Amino acid sequence: MKCVNCGATIPEKWPYCPICGMEVSSKQNTRKTHPIDKRKKRARRKRLAKMRRQRRMLIFAMLLPVFILVGFFIHQISYSGQISKGNKALMFSEYEKAEKYFKKATKKNRKRVEAYEGLAKLYVEKKDLESAENVFLSAIAMQPSNTQLYRSAIEFYLETNQPEKVSEVLNDCEYETVLKDLKEYVTPKPEFDLPEGTYHEVQEVALTSKGNKIYYTTDGSDPDVYSEKYKKPILIHKEGKTQIKAISVNKNKISSVIASKTYNIELPMEEAPAVRPSTGQYEKATQIEIMVPEGYTAYYTMDGKNPSDPASSAMQYEGPIAMPEGQTLFNAVLKKNDTEKYTPITKRNYVYKPGE
Repeated sequence: MKCVNCGATIPEKWPYCPICGMEVSSKQNTRKTHPIDKRKKRARRKRLAKMRRQRRMLIFAMLLPVFILVGFFIHQISYSGQISKGNKALMFSEYEKAEKYFKKATKKNRKRVEAYEGLAKLYVEKKDLESAENVFLSAIAMQPSNTQLYRSAIEFYLETNQPEKVSEVLNDCEYETVLKDLKEYVTPKPEFDLPEGTYHEVQEVALTSKGNKIYYTTDGSDPDVYSEKYKKPILIHKEGKTQIKAISVNKNKISSVIASKTYNIELPMEEAPAVRPSTGQYEKATQIEIMVPEGYTAYYTMDGKNPSDPASSAMQYEGPIAMPEGQTLFNAVLKKNDTEKYTPITKRNYVYKPGE
């Protein structure tokens, strides 16, 4: 009789196949299976199962070293493997090797930040902050919506004491999702309530930045947290151009980019100065007076020369002047303080001949 399962020959009256343990079907053997035969059958199955397990374990044991070698090789050439080797080289100050591994990692996965962080750390150790910064800026330029890259760049700026650059990198970001995720670092620049331009009277400029402190300068220098702190509107009273630069600083001590506006004050000029007495001939001693309005200084000459010309050796008016004998060509002018602006000239022709 042949086994229907494996084809082996089954001895006559055997209730199961001696090879695979398959029970003889009713068509092969219509006789009832004796209880002893059932026990043998179960024992047989257990032995076969044990043998199969042993074979699988043997095969696995033989292949395990191969799996380990393949896994190790894959890890070595993977992104994680390159990062691991780069960090190890960096630990021993092998900068060229570390740079090579980190750059390989960036080519394998441009979205993950570990390789960029490794490169930046390498350049920081070499005291090359510019190259370290360019690592992040170049990566962000290629992936402007990668929040993790922005976060790594911000951490780099804070760790290297460059908090003022945080707002610079975020100011160029056009992705609302990035700005929302990094809102604790976003600091809007101050707003000015007065448009820049030319004004003909003294002005006040108010600055606002909701919930943030404001620092400013009026001398053209860039402001920082050591500059003048804004407390009240800034008075612009000097003639000429005044540039106000201001920054906001949030509760995390992150400063905004600089906001700047320039104001030009041109106050109206006085007319030619009033001079008394008027032109004429005098026989009695007389005082010459110049009316000097507030904010101006008067200059004069007594030889007909232009008092606003530096070469004229004009004298500054400090009080009434005794009219000299003979003919005097008296010229007077007003100069607006803190400027180089002069009024028109007032001219007088005096002839003083004392009476006998």
